[in-house]
Amino acid sequence: MYTAPNGMVFKDYWAAMEYNRQEIQKELEKIIGERNKSLCPKCKRTCLKSSVNDVYVCRSCMMAFTPKENDDESKNSN
Repeated sequence: MYTAPNGMVFKDYWAAMEYNRQEIQKELEKIIGERNKSLCPKCKRTCLKSSVNDVYVCRSCMMAFTPKENDDESKNSN
């Protein structure tokens, strides 16, 4: 048995880690669902709109860009 710092009891440590992974995935899906999506000009994967006005952040390559400047930003980041 493994008792997490918050008091939750699991079969073992790895069961606790799997529970944490599932909870993180749920939160990530919630965040993604609430934000406008765009494609990264560098890796062409889905990006998230940040709380900063018109700035998008790619979760894969961690590139930040604005839709108006995405061509210039992708050239400068290489």
